[in-house]
Amino acid sequence: PMVLVPAGEFIMGSTSEDIDQLLQQFPSTNRELFTHEMPQHRVYLDAFYIDKYEVTNRLYQRFVEATGHRKPEYWGDSDLNGPEQPVVGVSWYDAKAYCEWAGKRLPTEAEWEKAARGTDGRTYPWGNEWDGRRACVEAKNTVMGKGLTKEPPVIHTSV
Repeated sequence: PMVLVPAGEFIMGSTSEDIDQLLQQFPSTNRELFTHEMPQHRVYLDAFYIDKYEVTNRLYQRFVEATGHRKPEYWGDSDLNGPEQPVVGVSWYDAKAYCEWAGKRLPTEAEWEKAARGTDGRTYPWGNEWDGRRACVEAKNTVMGKGLTKEPPVIHTSV
């Protein structure tokens, strides 16, 4: 299913203080990964629709079988290839091809950030503190690097 993200302004990007806070939570993360997010600024977007859930391995497999597209990088990794886990190891071009096959499009960077953060400048969809229980990741996962995804509590297999 897709959800409507209403038109309006939101706060895009990060402040130096935001980045400092992330680095305190995740000290092995490189500051340089975030410098393109500054300065924080307001952006207006028209209304748009975005998928409510990540693309699962099951859905991506349908795409691969229907089109002959290459398999994702971690397709053979048992930690990452459960049917209802989010697909990982795809390039931007792979994701674009999937979206076109599914009759959709990739969100712009601004659309993705508004959908993920909301309109009030939160760091995460649920607030400003990392909570791995609210994301499809194992508790031992970190923000950067290979970690473990997990299946969402509710199974979604529509396309």
